[in-house]
This record gives sequence, structure tokens and C-alpha cells, in this order.
Amino acid sequence: MAQIIWDGNKNWENVWDGNQPWDREIEEKSIPENAVLIDRPDDIIKASIPYMIIPCIVCFVAIFTKKAQSDEFIFNLWLMPLSFIIGFFVAMPLHEFLHAISYPKGAKVYIGVSLKQLRAYAASSAALSRGRYIMMSLAPLIPGIIFLAVFVVCPISMKWLMTICVVPSFMGLISPAPDYMDVLIILRKVPKGAMIQATENGLVWHLFVLLLRCMAVRSLPIVMKKERLLLFFFRRRVFLSITRRWLLFQVKKQKFLPH
Repeated sequence: MAQIIWDGNKNWENVWDGNQPWDREIEEKSIPENAVLIDRPDDIIKASIPYMIIPCIVCFVAIFTKKAQSDEFIFNLWLMPLSFIIGFFVAMPLHEFLHAISYPKGAKVYIGVSLKQLRAYAASSAALSRGRYIMMSLAPLIPGIIFLAVFVVCPISMKWLMTICVVPSFMGLISPAPDYMDVLIILRKVPKGAMIQATENGLVWHLFVLLLRCMAVRSLPIVMKKERLLLFFFRRRVFLSITRRWLLFQVKKQKFLPH
């Protein structure tokens, strides 16, 4: 399990001011020269709004389905504040904690909240494989699914339980919207076998690991055209370098041969 460090409550602007512990760790990391910057929107929250639509529809369908089973109001308004407390102030740090536990053993992950802006964060300098990054991004979806499942299967007479579950269901499915967006970006732009890592300029993926694995492969059907071209030039450069060294060796050898 990763080393998880609680960073407390901070102003959101200070979280990304470049002077945090994880920023110093990122600066110390060695990033391959051929690392490719992943193109992501500048305003992550605004860009992820369309990804909230389907989760909202799913939650509203669940509510209308339960309402169709009774002519009465299906919620207990006295318990609605508790539902909001769970949905916001408990679910926010839990969301980031689920991100953090997805990192490999030895990784250092900082998690914290910004209560003033009702936001939370998880930050790490550790590199993740493409598959693990996707798993890490989608991990916070689990509580939302659980709360929604309990809401759907519980009897209509248990208004207290449905009330407690309704806000955490919405928040659990909607809050990972930026993560949904990231997953689609990763699936489209990052080849299998690459590593993903945070840098001062944003997320990058490493091509070098993929190239080493595929040096002897003639073609790469799983890799995008751009990466195939880069691989071709990389192998060509290695071949020319070896040939040049061999020729220089032969010249030196001939120079010292007795005549």
C-alpha cells in the first residue's frame, strides 16, 4: 500500500502554487527526454461538466423508479442534512483516499481538502502504468455505486435509509466526472505499456519503456501511428550508431596491423 500523508485543510489556490511537498518531489524525479505531454483542458472542472450528465440521469431514474412505488413523499426531510454531510464532508476525503490507495507500495501520496471551496485533492510524484492510472481514476466511483445500489434495493418503507443514501449517490457518481474525462483522454492518447507521471507542466507519458519492450518487434499494431514513426527512427538511430562504432573499430584495427 502507498504511503498516504494527510495534508489537512488548505486554500485551493495554495494547493497548486508550486510550493507544496509533492512539487519538490516532482522536481527531483528524472523524466525521460522523450516523455510526451498529455493534452488536457486548462479548466478541468468546466471541461468535465458534460461527463456529469449520464450519472445525473442514472440517479434521477432511480429516484423516479422508487417514487413510482408509492404515492407518498419518499424522503425524510429531517435526515436530509445528514445526507448532505455524508455526501460532501465525508465523501470528499473518501474520494481522494480511494485515489491514494490505488498507488503502488512505496509511493507517497498527499491528500487533503479545501473546505472553503468544497474541494479535495490527491497529489503524488509516483509514475503509474496506463492500466493502473485508469484503475486509480475510477476507484472513487465505488462508494457512489454502493449508495445507489442500497437506495434502489431498500424497501420503500425505509425512508430514512433512502434519504441518507440519495445525496452520497449523486455525489459519488458525479464527483468523478474529471476522472471520467481523464480516463477517456488516456484511452485515446496513451499507448498500452506506457507510464504516466505528473510533472511541473502537467501529466506526461513515457515512450522509452514502450520502446525498450518493442525494440525487436517489427510492427506495433497497438501503438498509434506517431509512436510507430518514433520507434522507427529510434531503432534506425540505434542501428546507425552500432554500425558507426563497428566501422571505427575496423579502421583503428587496420591502422595498427603490421604491413
